[in-house]
Amino acid sequence: MKQWIAALVAGMILLCGCSGQGSEKPEETAGSTGDETILLAVFAESEDLVKFRKTADAFTARYPQVEVKIAEEAAETAGDTILCDAESGADVFVFAGSEEETLFSSGVLLPLNEDLTALLPSSCRKEDEEELKNRALSASGYAFAFREDALIGVNAKSGNTGWAVLLASDLAR
Repeated sequence: MKQWIAALVAGMILLCGCSGQGSEKPEETAGSTGDETILLAVFAESEDLVKFRKTADAFTARYPQVEVKIAEEAAETAGDTILCDAESGADVFVFAGSEEETLFSSGVLLPLNEDLTALLPSSCRKEDEEELKNRALSASGYAFAFREDALIGVNAKSGNTGWAVLLASDLAR
């Protein structure tokens, strides 16, 4: 009986897929007023870290009230990590395209095929808003097209979905 319980607990831990590398998200502030800093967490694969850091630096130069934290997480495990704890997971994440329907149907993936301008922060630059409208989406419209084997998604449970959508759009370039 003890072996069965131990196996069950070990299986639950594996099922959540919380890798420890990218599973912690910094505390966020809910608003974007005054001098508050908006923290966005990103899960990226190791091959994308340099590109994502450069993009994040350019993003924070345009929007100094936003801070971006990038953690390494494989696309194959990012979906499971987000599903394990969506509220503490990344705001923006690279994930395996085969996980798209599962993430959307679980309510974790923000659908991007709707008019997102209502979500955007009031301090969003008009040129960023226009560029967002032209960004390529996956076939279902739930994520930004990125690579043949991976997509970039926005966590629907993020406290900063507008900022996350803008950053995800930049990262998908």
